Amino acid sequence: MNGKGKSFTAFLFAVVTLFLAVGVVHAQHKEQTPEAVVEKMKADLNLTDDQAAKILPIITEDMKKRKDLWEQAKEQGHDSREAIKEQMEKLNQERDTKLAKYLNADQVTKLKQKREERKAGKHGHNHGGNRGGGHSGNDQGSGGE
Repeated sequence: MNGKGKSFTAFLFAVVTLFLAVGVVHAQHKEQTPEAVVEKMKADLNLTDDQAAKILPIITEDMKKRKDLWEQAKEQGHDSREAIKEQMEKLNQERDTKLAKYLNADQVTKLKQKREERKAGKHGHNHGGNRGGGHSGNDQGSGGE
């Protein structure tokens, strides 16, 4: 193979690898389940099995509400963005109130810290805003936002 052929092959390999990596990350995110969220919370917050069992229905309900809200937002278009943001914040507050019933003070502090870290990370990687219309929908990774 000549120099151009090798360069093109390397370029093609890089592009294919990038698409595969993005696809895997996207698929993993879409497959996030309430159980996976609670397992992550269990590890991050050192939850007991009893706490995890009590939190699972809260996370399940929250994720369903968020999914429904995003579906509604897609149907309504960009005009509803501010209203959706307000509704998401309300869902965050409702979920946090419910979760606090089952967490000790240290766990609540850790949860808030994890969320702040995730928010900082998101905003650090979100160059120029959310122009692509994408969202995390199930933004629970460390217990949600």
